[in-house]
Amino acid sequence: MYQQIITKIITMKDYNELVNHIKENITISEVVQKLGNLQLKKKGNSLVGNCPTHHPSTSGTCFNVITDKNFCYCHNCGVGGSSIDLVMLTLNIDFKEALEWFNKSFSLGYSNNFIGINFVKTQEELQRERELKAKSFLLEELLTEGKRMLFEPEGKDALSYLVNERKFDEEKIKQTELFYLPSKSETKQILYKAYPEMS
Repeated sequence: MYQQIITKIITMKDYNELVNHIKENITISEVVQKLGNLQLKKKGNSLVGNCPTHHPSTSGTCFNVITDKNFCYCHNCGVGGSSIDLVMLTLNIDFKEALEWFNKSFSLGYSNNFIGINFVKTQEELQRERELKAKSFLLEELLTEGKRMLFEPEGKDALSYLVNERKFDEEKIKQTELFYLPSKSETKQILYKAYPEMS
């Protein structure tokens, strides 16, 4: 199953190794499956449903798990993050307990000895993390939509410039990270349409 790396966690280096191992080797889809009680539905590259924090949601789709990015985010309350954050949210446990859950659920072979490591984050640190996660998620959404729009009527002028003036091959453009950047009002419309609970 999952390779056992070390047998005891007592240093920050070992702790970082475990966190990296979880993020690099266990997909958020596997975590959703192990948790088993999220009741999410597939929508494109995402799984959507109610937030695991159990706040009210009119659409029932405020919480998104973006499987190809190993990321989750609630458009209503702003919580989200990695698969570790998903476990913390769903089980209402702290970071240390989430690592222990991964260790047990995925048979990682680590000792649950986290002595000497301070996992407590200040409210300011937690708020900053939430803001960064929200901005990162929205930027990813905008880039994905901008990539699509480059080849739609909205991006006609930009694509024409790239092909006719810059002499880019249209097929090669599709393989790059080039995208159409919509105006501020278009951006708001895109995000509000995709996530009505943001409006």
